[in-house]
Amino acid sequence: MRDALGPMGSSLLWFALLVGCSSDSKLNVNNSIPAAVILSHASGDGVREGEVLTLVGSVTDANHAAEDLTATWSADGVTACEGSTPEGDGTTICEVTVPAGDELSVQLEVRDPKGASGSASVDLVITETVAPFVDLLAPTDVTLLLLISAYSVATTATDVEDDFVGFPFF
Repeated sequence: MRDALGPMGSSLLWFALLVGCSSDSKLNVNNSIPAAVILSHASGDGVREGEVLTLVGSVTDANHAAEDLTATWSADGVTACEGSTPEGDGTTICEVTVPAGDELSVQLEVRDPKGASGSASVDLVITETVAPFVDLLAPTDVTLLLLISAYSVATTATDVEDDFVGFPFF
């Protein structure tokens, strides 16, 4: 082979090998950024103060299995469900009680074993909870109740948040 390349052939071959195999060359392995999606709610959805929400999300990563990921849910910046492992299909669930206020910001963050993270968030509108109201219409004289063993009762009931179905008497 030396004769085929001429007198400088072996020097060129050694130079090519040294440049091509330099220890300064690095192999880059890219770690993809995981993705998170909140499935149970969308921004602008209404929720009631005091209600327990079941938050459902999905997390994925191109180069890691769902079981290798960590999902963290937060509500208004406070961690609600920390460091949970998603199901095999990437599903993650967290329960949160809706606080008093006007809006609730919910965030789902996913982190892979190499530290890359992705997130999704929604802003929910909080409706204040108002207690139902019952008004006793009859009888109006409480002393009459003590004298009569059987009596009729008349009431009205309202609930601004729910359809009125009725209530039992005991």
